Amino acid sequence: MKIWMIGLLLAAFVIAVGLVFWQLRRLIRLDAKARGIAMPQRVGFLAAGTQNGIGLLAYLALRRTYSLQIKLDDPAQRSKLKVGTLAAFILMAEIWVSLAIVLLAIK
Repeated sequence: MKIWMIGLLLAAFVIAVGLVFWQLRRLIRLDAKARGIAMPQRVGFLAAGTQNGIGLLAYLALRRTYSLQIKLDDPAQRSKLKVGTLAAFILMAEIWVSLAIVLLAIK
């Protein structure tokens, strides 16, 4: 049996999910600061922390009422965070596919 490989892939998947949460929280916090929303750290944590995505949908509904303030926006940091979040999603998908292949190969 390849139990150690399954355990390693599951641990890597948990780390990748944490990375996605962390990057998404930072991206939402940056957007909340640029829009002047009160307590951007708390808003970022609550929006990224829900498992079914309802927090993110609530944040998207909340941010519609706030306009983007150009002097508070940091486009370079925003682009960096978008790339980091995309990389974390890709990593998570690759680990998921690897785990599926290993599980299907075990007989």
